[in-house]
Amino acid sequence: EHAIGLGIVHGGELFRGANGLSPDLGDMIMSSNGSIGDGHRPGRLSGIASTSAILAAAADLARGTPHERLLRGTRAMEHVVSLARAGDRQISAIFEEAGRGLGIAIANLITLFAPPKVILAGAALQAGDLLLEPLRRAIHAVTPETIADVAEIVVHESSDDIWARGAAALTLRDLYGAPWSTTGPARRV
Repeated sequence: EHAIGLGIVHGGELFRGANGLSPDLGDMIMSSNGSIGDGHRPGRLSGIASTSAILAAAADLARGTPHERLLRGTRAMEHVVSLARAGDRQISAIFEEAGRGLGIAIANLITLFAPPKVILAGAALQAGDLLLEPLRRAIHAVTPETIADVAEIVVHESSDDIWARGAAALTLRDLYGAPWSTTGPARRV
């Protein structure tokens, strides 16, 4: 959860980036001055909206408090969400910023591709409306009116092993059907 994955299905085919993998939404640049981010990926969406960025921001706020230890465990996201739901405004602001950033990135995808459906999945979605409300507001605010109702936003309740099943499906597809040099749905001639 250090990155923010992106799968684009076009014409029934999974679009692949130049390196043969799907593009990473977390690499989308959100600021040219590098002020957004965790130092590892300054200016990029993953610096504010990935699960690891949300947890790192919460851990910074919790330094020296009884919550600090709980934000390092396997249930850290659950604890961060409970703090926000209990009224911690600083923690809520982390989710607000992450949701707004994701919303702007998704609005850009909607503007470029006009997909009929955008499916969201991942551990950060445990935050529910703390993340989704600012995401929806941002999409609504910045998507051009002419395509504002093109894409349905769907939240997928996923299990912890969804990434493994997806990777296995892609590997099997590659082994049994796709040419090795595929970089997207278009065939090279």
